[in-house]
Amino acid sequence: TKEGVAEIKHILGKLYEAGVRSLTITMPSIMELVQSTTYDFKIRASCLCQVRNANRALVYKKQGIDKIVVEESVNRDMHTLKRIRKAFGQKVEIIVNQICDKNCMYRLFHYNMISGDACQDTNEVSINYYEHRCVMQQLKTIDNLLKLCWVRPEDIKYYVQMGIQYFKLQGRHTFLKGGDPVKTVKYYFDESFDGNLMDLLSMFGRLTSFKPYVDNKKLD
Repeated sequence: TKEGVAEIKHILGKLYEAGVRSLTITMPSIMELVQSTTYDFKIRASCLCQVRNANRALVYKKQGIDKIVVEESVNRDMHTLKRIRKAFGQKVEIIVNQICDKNCMYRLFHYNMISGDACQDTNEVSINYYEHRCVMQQLKTIDNLLKLCWVRPEDIKYYVQMGIQYFKLQGRHTFLKGGDPVKTVKYYFDESFDGNLMDLLSMFGRLTSFKPYVDNKKLD
């Protein structure tokens, strides 16, 4: 609606006044709306934009997007990552502590539900439905944990070698459940971690009632 567009532009103005100069955006329509204003925001395409090949990366480059966050499903597909890096340029970012089930059938529906839950009252069943289904898929067999799209601190060097210099840790909400994002960042800077990989991926917070143990050093 015209009123909705006006409200978004008003919010953008408030953000700019506050000193914000970079936005992470999922919807291409909102990207174009931001670009239509006089504000010089830099835009980062969210991982939800599903950039998983060079063609899509090139579309966002031509759109004037400053940085892309690659869809986690290709985190270990080095050939594809190299092509994405070549097509888009230097500002390619990957999420290293991914704990969602790989190629999860619930993924898009989960994020769509979250967008609504953020705006209205919901019950515990609604909030937890997709997250619990995802965890159930992960824990069906032990090998599913190894198939998740995480990147160990020890393996960062392989991505740097191919020209990827930006790495993201997800889970800012984990500190509400005892997590320690700062400690997690330190291990990734050290490029070494001796302990339970699942603790590292969850930023040492207790996200579920399950506690699998994966010895990180045994994965060298």
